[in-house]
Order: sequence, then structure tokens, then C-alpha cells
Amino acid sequence: MELDLKRHLPGTVTITARAELTTGQHHRRITHFPSNKNKSAVGCTVLQHSDFCIHLEYEPRVTGYCSRPGKIRFEKTNQCYSPDFCALFDEGHMVFYELLKPTTVILQVEKDRQSGLRALFSEAGLNLEIIMLASISQSPKTHNLRHLYHHALHGTSEGARRVVATINNFDSDEVSVQHLLSSGHPAKDIAYSIFYQMTSVNLSQPFNLDTRLRSS
Repeated sequence: MELDLKRHLPGTVTITARAELTTGQHHRRITHFPSNKNKSAVGCTVLQHSDFCIHLEYEPRVTGYCSRPGKIRFEKTNQCYSPDFCALFDEGHMVFYELLKPTTVILQVEKDRQSGLRALFSEAGLNLEIIMLASISQSPKTHNLRHLYHHALHGTSEGARRVVATINNFDSDEVSVQHLLSSGHPAKDIAYSIFYQMTSVNLSQPFNLDTRLRSS
């Protein structure tokens, strides 16, 4: 799915699309993330960017997204900027993202650059979020979501609803993964129910057979 970003931009801002990522460069590989929301692969220049894709897939308000959306030019100041990601939300607005390595944030010149970027986007009526890569790639939640997402790709909403029905008919409010598997529910449908938030678990803790699900 190709995002029509120009339709969401104000008249004072233009965007020029960048070439689609197909092959890597010397010492740099391309990761193609299988996006369910976009119904196509999303090319990422850094492996950690595919972890960010996981979070965009998990956010129910996001309807579509892309990496390397293009070069944005602000007509008023003639400044240009190329964000790492852009996401469209169901409310009709979009958000641009820059993903940073930890070492760059401590430099004063970098702090000034970020402050200037935020002001530039805000003046144009656009949203920019600057996110630390470490807060994504090193979190237990990301590890769990990555595991659940790739299992959920083969699950179905019908199977997930059967998982929810089993939980609702159980004596307790919570049911373990082991019990659901023993009841005949495939792992892919259990994962689907969690990732698409039909059931809920504590994603900050290691996910295993003893993890307990409850109906959302």
C-alpha cells in the first residue's frame, strides 16, 4: 500500500519521494519487514528500524506507515529535512519520526538541531516525534511483540475469537498460555489475540507458557 502523503500536507510544505530500497550498500544490509497493515514489505536501512515497524503495527490507531517517506521542504524558510518514518492515523492526521542513536543525543549541537526541527514542524502544523532507538530495541516489550507478531501473521481473527471465548468461559479471569495450548488453540491464534489486543498480557515480563492472558 502506497501512502498518499501529499494529500495530508499543508500548502506551505512539499515532499519529494526517495527511491525505493531494493538492495543494500557496502557494510549495510536492507531489512524487508513484512507489514500486515501496508500489505507489502517495508524496507529498512537499519535492523532496529524494523523493531519500530513492530510498534507501528501494534498501535491500533495507525492505519499505514512508511520508512524513508522523502525529503520535506518548508517553503517559508526553504529548509529541507528527511525523516526516518511517517505514519497515518485513523483520526486523519500523520506523524513523522526520527529515530536516534543514544550517543547523538548528549551533544549540545544535536539538542539545538532537535529543538529547531520541532519548531519548524510545529510552525507548519505538522507533528514530529524524535525517538531513541535504544528505548525500542532494548525493551522486553519489543522482544515480546516481535515474537507475537511473526506468529500472528499466520493466525486468524476467527481463531483469536475462540481464544477469547475460552478465557471468558474459564473459572478465573486469567488463563495461561499452557492451558490454551492444551485446550487445542494453535499458538498462532493465541499470538493473534494478544498482538491485535483482543486479549491482554503483561508485555514488560518474559513471555512463556506460564504467561497469563485475560480478555481485553
